[in-house]
Amino acid sequence: MTLITYCINLLVFSLLCPANVQISSDFYFSLDSKSYSQSLIEQSFSGEEIYTIPEWNIGGEYQSKVENIRFHLNYELKLKVDEKSSTKFNYDLEFKKGHLQIEKISTNAVIVKNIGGVLATVHLKGSCSDITFQTSGPLLFDGSIQLGVKNSSLAAALKTVDYKNEQQWTMSVGQCEGPQGYQQALEKELRALLADKDRIKNLLVQPLQRQIDQKVASLNEQLFSEKSIPLADDVVISLAPSSIDLDESTGQILLKGLVKTQFESNKDEEKHIAADMTVAEVQNFSQSGLIVSQKYLQNLVSYLHEDGFFYKKYLAQQVPGLGSLFKSRLFQFFLWPDLMNFKKNAAFSFEILARNLPKVKLNKVYQGSAWFDLNADLAVETRTPKEYGERDYGKFLSPLNSQVWMRVYNENLGVGFHKPKLNVKFSWDQLYLKLFRPFQTISAFFFGKKIESTLHNYRWKTKLPSLEAQGKVFMKPKALAGNPDWLMLEYAP
Repeated sequence: MTLITYCINLLVFSLLCPANVQISSDFYFSLDSKSYSQSLIEQSFSGEEIYTIPEWNIGGEYQSKVENIRFHLNYELKLKVDEKSSTKFNYDLEFKKGHLQIEKISTNAVIVKNIGGVLATVHLKGSCSDITFQTSGPLLFDGSIQLGVKNSSLAAALKTVDYKNEQQWTMSVGQCEGPQGYQQALEKELRALLADKDRIKNLLVQPLQRQIDQKVASLNEQLFSEKSIPLADDVVISLAPSSIDLDESTGQILLKGLVKTQFESNKDEEKHIAADMTVAEVQNFSQSGLIVSQKYLQNLVSYLHEDGFFYKKYLAQQVPGLGSLFKSRLFQFFLWPDLMNFKKNAAFSFEILARNLPKVKLNKVYQGSAWFDLNADLAVETRTPKEYGERDYGKFLSPLNSQVWMRVYNENLGVGFHKPKLNVKFSWDQLYLKLFRPFQTISAFFFGKKIESTLHNYRWKTKLPSLEAQGKVFMKPKALAGNPDWLMLEYAP
């Protein structure tokens, strides 16, 4: 391969495989206990559990083996937050009807029995099958569940299970074979087992904890799911949670993760901006919301500027107020005489771009809106219409001083300019001057006012993600809060 061929291949590869810039920072998402306890965590749920126990051993007169025991339970569990602890939930648990089925009980034992004063060795053998126990009404329990963190994820542990009522069990036997009194003795022993509250509670704890674990796993999956905020077709902010903290004193859940923005560029670069906030500082927030560092936002503006994100192109007819200028020869005569050398409605193009990095500084956050001070140097590059060769015509140059507002409405983030101020001057393209020798009077003041109006009426918006749990939205973006170090997107039910 020659050097020239290598260079051509390298150039083609670079054009087909554009580089990527990725900037990231830490973010926090705070969830206050009231929000998640009322909306995120299900207040009640019901289900059905079939719980199998391989075998029991029972004693008494006939020591026997009980095989293949099945609990069939229909339950409903209702939760409420404990008044004294934000991370503790009290519950009422109702099993609609207890249903226990035993496939087989078998006895094969040798006992010594006193028969008429004589000790005799007796070989006892018997069996019963298809035994069913059923309660006459619901089984009622109450207790508590403790919310916590395990392996950087939410966890919930069943702390107590207490009986609220007593229930009698009715028994039916499909078939039984054995010595006289055998069935009655087994029934007595089985009833004693079912009357053992600790045994029954232990049997219920496992399936109940399993159901709670499944609910919490689903909750973690939703909390850790990646969210995205589109800025443009090829620029997206993504939020990837990685860990959870729980303040046991307040019940505040704190999600931590990476906020990343990646877009195609003419260079490969990755940069991580460390957040200035610690977990302890974030835990001072009483409201729920997404918290990002102002440093990250400033760096994002810088990279987007380098990538041409703030470049906008308009035709003359798309700029409010300029349409009349390009239609009227009278207006052209007084404001821009050279336009009279072109046909009416000539489609001049105007490309607006920032000449250097805009300076953006948070001024205040007021009534849920963030207000920034913006200072930038604008250039509006003008080109002739296609039928006139799309030549460089000249540049309108001006400093831009404006307030920029950012607010949340209808689950969208909106951005706009407030009273932008320009001081416009026009600079002719030297080649155009040389070739065409135009009449050089242009009312830059008139043009500046039209650009000010265009900026003032410009609106940019993007859809913000809502938070979902159990298949429904439980929190939506509502407002902004912040200071010079951080910006918070508040969420509420």
